[in-house]
Amino acid sequence: MHPTDHHRLQQQTARDLYDDVRRFFRTKLPAPDCYDQAHAVIEAFLKVPPGRIHGDRRAYLMGMARKYVLKYFERQRPTERFDSARMSVSGITSMSERFDRRNVLLNALRSLPLDQQIAVEQHLLERRTYEEVAQTLGVSLATAKRRVADGRRALAEQLADWRAERREDRPAQGSSASADDLDDATVQRLRAAYAEA
Repeated sequence: MHPTDHHRLQQQTARDLYDDVRRFFRTKLPAPDCYDQAHAVIEAFLKVPPGRIHGDRRAYLMGMARKYVLKYFERQRPTERFDSARMSVSGITSMSERFDRRNVLLNALRSLPLDQQIAVEQHLLERRTYEEVAQTLGVSLATAKRRVADGRRALAEQLADWRAERREDRPAQGSSASADDLDDATVQRLRAAYAEA
């Protein structure tokens, strides 16, 4: 691919995915840092030399965004190592107080370990393939599938009381999910909350 074509494709990808990148950061960082980081990752993506991106451009860009989030947290707590497989964004700083406490769904999502949060956001909420999730996280396909499954289960546990309260307010309906998984209605509400983030 000619360098000019590469640059044009990079610019188009950045334009097409700008809202996704902003949402990615808004669900993990407080304002205005989320906007600064979104801008910085788009700027860095546009400078990636031809031939460096292998595979899906979107997954590559979101992988860059993940690395920026990790660096952000390392700067916030330089004496501690941030383990994205175990630690959630809500436990890093007093960020959980800065997020909208009224939004139970997004707060439950933010309480997942970062890599699970990213996996669930990408696969369940944005309907990306496991292969794209694996590329974004820089892990194997099996690990990506496990992060999605573990994240779904953890979200279901986090939201069990909320789901029970919602069922009490409505007439009984058939559920398409077990107690340790998310039902379709909850997934739809998560998608809506995530899209508004």
